[in-house]
Amino acid sequence: MKKSRLLITIMIVSIIALSGCWVKNTVETMNEQQNQDMNEPVSEQDAEVKNPIFPQTEERPVAVMIDNEGVARSRHSGMDKAYAVYEMVAEGGETRFMALFKGVNPEVIGPVRSSRHYFLHYALEHDPIYVHFGWSPLAERAIGDLNVNNINGIKGLDGGIFWRNPDKRGDWHNAFTSMEKIKSMMDEKNYRDKTNVTVFKYNASELELTDGKQAHNIKIPYSYYRTANYRYDQSSGTYKRFQGENPHTDAVSKAQYSAKNIIIAFVKNYPLNDGTTAGRQQMDTVGSGKGYYITNGKYTEITWNKSAKTAKTEFRYENGSEITLNNGQTWIQIVPVRADVSIK
Repeated sequence: MKKSRLLITIMIVSIIALSGCWVKNTVETMNEQQNQDMNEPVSEQDAEVKNPIFPQTEERPVAVMIDNEGVARSRHSGMDKAYAVYEMVAEGGETRFMALFKGVNPEVIGPVRSSRHYFLHYALEHDPIYVHFGWSPLAERAIGDLNVNNINGIKGLDGGIFWRNPDKRGDWHNAFTSMEKIKSMMDEKNYRDKTNVTVFKYNASELELTDGKQAHNIKIPYSYYRTANYRYDQSSGTYKRFQGENPHTDAVSKAQYSAKNIIIAFVKNYPLNDGTTAGRQQMDTVGSGKGYYITNGKYTEITWNKSAKTAKTEFRYENGSEITLNNGQTWIQIVPVRADVSIK
C-alpha cells in the first residue's frame, strides 16, 4: 500500500514538472515567434508602428510636381509632410521634385511646376492623383495615353485650386495649392479616392544595416551647380538635407527637411531630340541599374529593376531580397549614371 502511494506521488510530481516544462517551452516559443514577427516587413496598410510617418490608410495618394529652380528653392512648402519625395534632373542641369502625400492635409504645397514625362513613370507606381502646373509636349501626350487622373493648373484647366502669393509676383515660381483644394477638385472630377496599391514595405522594428558602411555625409551632384547634400544627425537618427551648403527648409514650418531613408538610383539621362532647343531630357527609367540604400548612419549597395513604364521599381539588396524601409520620410534620388556621388 505504501509503495502504491509512493508511486502515485512520484507520478503526480512528474506530471506537474512536465507541465511546467511544456508551459515554459510554449511561452519561449511564443516569445521567439513574436520577436520574429516584429522583424517581418509590413505593408503600408498593415503596419502598426508607434507614431508612424508612412501611410497606413487606403486613401489614394497625391503626387505633386514641385519647382526647384531659382527663387523657388526658398519657397518650398509642404514637402515635410510627404511620405516620399523623388528628385530628378530637368533641363539645364536643374532638378525637380515630385512629392507624394497620403493621410495628411498640408495647407500650402508648392511652388507647383510643370510635368515631365519620365516623372509619370515613377508616379504611376503609387496609383496617385497627379498634380502639376503645365506640361511638356511628351508629358501631355503621356497623361492622355496612360489615362492619368491629373489636375493641371495651366490655361485655367483646373486653375481654381491654385493661387499666387501676392508677395511674390512677377515670376512663374509662384503657384501654390493645398490638400483641401486638391481633394475638392478630385470630388469635382469624380476621381477614385481609394487604392490597394502598395509600393514600399516598412520594418515593424528599426532596421540596422549591420553589414553596411558608414554614411554620415552624402553628396549627390546632379550638375556642376545643382547638388543635394545630406548630413547624419545622430540625435534624431535622420539625415538633414541641404541644397548645396544651405539647409533645405520649409517656407511654412521653417523646419529643415530630413530623411529617414535615402534611396539613390543611377539612371541614364540624355537630351531629348524633340525638335526644340528647350534642352528637355529623356530618361531610361525602364531597365535595371545600381544604387545605394542609406539609413541610420550606414549605406549598402543595391540594384533597381523596372520592367515597364507603369511597373513598380524593385529595389533589392545584392543578395536579391527586396529592401524594406524604416519608419520615416523617404527621399528617392534618381541620379545621372555619371554622377560622382560621395558617401563618407
